[in-house]
Formats: sequence, C-alpha cells, structure tokens
Amino acid sequence: MSGLPPSLATSPNIDFANQTLEQLEAERDYWANEVATAPGFASAKAADDFRRICEGWIARRKREQAA
Repeated sequence: MSGLPPSLATSPNIDFANQTLEQLEAERDYWANEVATAPGFASAKAADDFRRICEGWIARRKREQAA
C-alpha cells in the first residue's frame, strides 16, 4: 500500500467515530500492512492494536447500515 489512507493523511487525523465505512476499511488495510512489514514486535503490536480498533468500528458501521 502506498501512502497514508485519507483518515491518517489529514492533521489532525479523522477520529474513528467520524470515519465512513470506506475510510475505516482503508485504515484497517493500512494497519494490516504495517503489521506485516513491522521491523519488530513492539511496532507490530501497536499497528495490530490499531487494526483491531478499525475492525471493531467496521463491525459497528455494518450493524448501523443493516438497521
């Protein structure tokens, strides 16, 4: 993946609660790539934490859309 997703490319970053489903999915994919390419455990763990947060918000958005 090249570059930052839109949610991280702005300053300040777009908060998870204010992101669209598409933004959350792009950010999740970004963090998943960071996990896969992290040079060490600590950076991989931090990236995975953000990826998991994105997954939670994605599930929430999908529930909202289904309601």
